[in-house]
Amino acid sequence: MHDRIVSALTTMLSSSSTVPTVCVNAKSMGATLKCVCFCSAPPSDTPAHRVWNILDGDAQFRLFHASVTAVEPNPSFVILTDEFTPFDSTLPMVDVQRSSINHGEIMLERTRRQSAFLNGDPLDKPVVFFDTDMLLLKPISPLFERDFDVALTLRPSGRMPVNGGLIFINNHRPGLVRLFFQSLKDHMESEAQGQKREWYGDQLALADIVGEVNVTRDRDTIREINGLRILFLDAARYNYSPNRDHPVLWSNLSGISLYHFKSRCRIYMSDFWTKRINPRRGFLDRLPLTWLFKGLWLEWKRKKTKQVFFGDTRRL
Repeated sequence: MHDRIVSALTTMLSSSSTVPTVCVNAKSMGATLKCVCFCSAPPSDTPAHRVWNILDGDAQFRLFHASVTAVEPNPSFVILTDEFTPFDSTLPMVDVQRSSINHGEIMLERTRRQSAFLNGDPLDKPVVFFDTDMLLLKPISPLFERDFDVALTLRPSGRMPVNGGLIFINNHRPGLVRLFFQSLKDHMESEAQGQKREWYGDQLALADIVGEVNVTRDRDTIREINGLRILFLDAARYNYSPNRDHPVLWSNLSGISLYHFKSRCRIYMSDFWTKRINPRRGFLDRLPLTWLFKGLWLEWKRKKTKQVFFGDTRRL
């Protein structure tokens, strides 16, 4: 343990000077964003609900909302949810849209709601579909100056190279974007069955639609598919999630624009915001020694909640 602490301190001290500066006043960054999140509480007394209770959707969204408003100028927010999941709609520029959701095919439901949203929205500004378990570290507005319709993040994963939790929608050609999501929904409804409708089916459908891709070759390139211009982004920068869903609080964040706290990572989400990302955090929260002691406590918490996460076998 002593060697681990010494090694951790050495790593933190060498990287603490490279902690990214978060831009609070981003009025010069260009287009405003519409941030759209789909989130719905799983049925009670299920393994998925026990995972939900560790950091529920409202708590995740509050952190996400704070991170976006810290770096983007005048963003607006939409939450696509069910009739019952509680969200604080008093947060600035938040519109909570409710309708029934079938949790037996939750990923298909997300795609349906996203497609319906695009059909009803004027698309007068760029839209980003986010998961709620994300924190924005740097502005992403400059991406929309490029001539693309949809942007996806690539990762080195054979069957699912595209993560469905983050999709960028430009407003240059709204009709093509709506057709793309209609095609994605139709593909899932015709191909995804059983568990694929509940989990991962959207990512398998995206992989089928975009075809063969390679992270090294295709990142930061635009490919045209049936007239739709798709920009491929490196997930290591724009949709970062650590190996084995195991964040390290004192890690170097300088090359990351968006941090995705998937699965067991959600244990760390609040402390990453308060200790590492929040531009208004206090003096003590900026100290590497604080990161170390809090990080060791999070490791203990991770072990204590292991069985909760592994009980949700849909994600394994």
